[in-house]
Amino acid sequence: MSRLIHMDLTIDRAWDPDGVLARVFPLRLPAAELAARSNETLGLFEAGEGDLVVTPPLGAGLSEHLAALGARPDRALEIASHPKDAEAFASEVIAKVGARARRRGEAPQALLAAGRSPVGERLGRALGLSLEGLPRSEWNRKTFLLELAREGRLEIPATSTLTTPELLDWKPERAVYLKFEWGSGGGANFPIAPDRLAALQYLKGRLATATAGVWLVQNEVDARSEGAVFGFVTAAGGTPRTAGEKEAATAPGTVKPGAEAGTAAVARVKYDGNGLSYLHEREPDPEVRERALAAFANAAAALAARGYDGPLGLDYLVTRDGRLLCNDLNARWTKSHLIRSAARRLGLDPEAARSIRRRWKTPRPWSFPALWVEVRRALDVDARGRGREGARLVPYLASGFGDAAGPWKEICFFLEGDGSFEKRLEAKWNEIQNRNS
Repeated sequence: MSRLIHMDLTIDRAWDPDGVLARVFPLRLPAAELAARSNETLGLFEAGEGDLVVTPPLGAGLSEHLAALGARPDRALEIASHPKDAEAFASEVIAKVGARARRRGEAPQALLAAGRSPVGERLGRALGLSLEGLPRSEWNRKTFLLELAREGRLEIPATSTLTTPELLDWKPERAVYLKFEWGSGGGANFPIAPDRLAALQYLKGRLATATAGVWLVQNEVDARSEGAVFGFVTAAGGTPRTAGEKEAATAPGTVKPGAEAGTAAVARVKYDGNGLSYLHEREPDPEVRERALAAFANAAAALAARGYDGPLGLDYLVTRDGRLLCNDLNARWTKSHLIRSAARRLGLDPEAARSIRRRWKTPRPWSFPALWVEVRRALDVDARGRGREGARLVPYLASGFGDAAGPWKEICFFLEGDGSFEKRLEAKWNEIQNRNS
């Protein structure tokens, strides 16, 4: 076995040296969000043939479904402990890796983690593995986006900065988003306006005695659309390390911003009221795609020049007058990378794949097999999600099933078909949510 893959993207807790986010999200940090389990499940689609993926229990229904579609759930090491309990989680992984090695003679040689975390570092030490992945760096700091804008590499929304002590006395004059320098994910963006002060009051209460940290104050933009451009950066002289990077680096359309980089893809993304994405699809506007790829090339060149080697994603807004503004930069794995990897592994066209994520809140556990059967019947698709006239629904990720304590459940589908097919899915989902809320 070549690597043990631990795809935990909730890296805020490892990259926040002053513990500011631990004050803001006392339940989230150092605990991983339940969504981290989804990211680990998606590691299945980035794994090579010789890799073993740490994943939450897939459940018989989802496991069989993925196997039928060509994924490799047999290469998954299912862990029942929740990542929020780092001690129990790491102990279970260590015990199961050891048992598997004794039984199959498959001891991993390296640990691939999305970011350094207490769990990953403990696994590496206990199992004697070299730790691959992204080291803590300035590149994931939000202020790096501002630095690239000042260099003229990216155009961003009007942005200023506040220290945490300055934030405590600050009053907004217009609608903005507050973003902590080490934050990641939509849930770490705080919408603030003169008539919307609840989030600011919450932050001031949590940070009353804090002295460290920098916050970006980013003007709210009247955007006609939003999206993400993502790919891989390979520093000069470096070699791609993962299955996805190797495929991307040799694919047509490679972006070469002065140092070799993998193919960049552009997706239109839609977000819910909590700032969490629920739709990824290919950006339909060729002019937007061209400008997004140019922005990616500029950012990739800056990172490659600094010696960065790994995945990169930029979030962008398209204004009413057609300007493309980059509002976030993530020098790490992103949901867009993993969605594309899942589509590729399941035999779908990554360019055409349309991913829909549905979340719901319910006080009781839910069964994936029962849910899948109900959705299949409502949409008239077979066990592999195939419907009439080329319509197709492919569930490829499920999180939170059978976990009564975790508040968020979610399921992700790839969807192919006309608008009526999507509307039927939406109607069925609303019915299930209303019935079980």
